[in-house]
Amino acid sequence: MRIIRFTLLLAVLLVGALTSQEHNQGAGSVFVKDSEIYVTAPGAAEAHRLTNDGQPKSLPALSKDGSRIVFNRGGDGLRALAVLVALLSDGTPLREIVFRPPGSNLSGMRFVEKLEWISNQRLVVSGSLNPSTAEYAVIDVGSGEQVKDYMVDGFNWAASPDGSHAAYVGYVPHFTQEEARRPQLCLDDECPLDRPFGGYPGPSIHLEFVAPPVWSPDSSVVAIVAEKYETKAPLVIVRSLGGKNSEFAPPRVDGLLGVSWEGTTLVVSTGSTFWSLERGSSVFTIRNSR
Repeated sequence: MRIIRFTLLLAVLLVGALTSQEHNQGAGSVFVKDSEIYVTAPGAAEAHRLTNDGQPKSLPALSKDGSRIVFNRGGDGLRALAVLVALLSDGTPLREIVFRPPGSNLSGMRFVEKLEWISNQRLVVSGSLNPSTAEYAVIDVGSGEQVKDYMVDGFNWAASPDGSHAAYVGYVPHFTQEEARRPQLCLDDECPLDRPFGGYPGPSIHLEFVAPPVWSPDSSVVAIVAEKYETKAPLVIVRSLGGKNSEFAPPRVDGLLGVSWEGTTLVVSTGSTFWSLERGSSVFTIRNSR
C-alpha cells in the first residue's frame, strides 16, 4: 500500500539515539486528568503535569523505556481523525502530526481507538473499520509519515518485541458468511488487500483464531491459539520468520487455551495445567497441575 503523507503542524525532530540521561528520566506511567497530561517517575507517588493548555486529550501511551509519550489532542479545528502529539517524558516536544485530515481521500478506520509505541521511533495508530475489521497504521515519528498499514480481522495484531515485525490475522470482508471465512495468520506484508491468502494455513483450510498472536522475546517466532471450524478442536499454531509453520494439539484441554513465552520455550496453559514446548520439538512436557 502506498505511503501516505500527512500534514505536519509542528516539526521538532530529535536527531540521533536517546542518551542515557533520557533513559534515566523515563516515566513510570502517564495519564490524563482535567484535560492535561501527567506523568509519574518509576516508583514515585507524586505526578508531574506536562501540559497546561486545557484542550481535550486522550489515549496517552508511554514508550517501552518510558522516555517518550504520545497522546491524541482534540480541539484542532481541522476535524482530522486525530492530532498526535509526541513528547519526551520531560515535556520536550518531538512532533505533532495531523492524522487523516479532511481531504486526504482515505477510507479506513472510523476513529482512533488506541495508540502504541513499538519502538522509540515508531507508533501504531489503530481503530475499527466496522464491527469485525480493524486498521493498524504504523507512523514514523521522525518524518511524521505512515510507513505501514494493515487491515486486520478483529484486533488480532501484535508487533514483535523489537518493533521490526508484525503478526496479525488477515482481513476478511465483514459481509463474508461464517462458513466461507478463511482467516490467515500473517507475518509482515504477507496479506495485503489484493492477496488475502498469503498467510497460514491458506485458502483450503478453515481455522478460526481465538486470541491475538504472541511473539517470542527474541522476535523470531510467533504463536497463536486457533480452533478447527468444523470440529472446534483446539490447536496451537507456531510460525517462524524463517518460514517454518507448525500445528500442535495439546495433550488435553480442560479449559480456555492460552500461550506465552519463557525465552525460547512456549508455555501452553489449559485450565489448571501448564505444558512446555521447546523450540524445535513436537513433544509437550507437563510443567505443573494445580
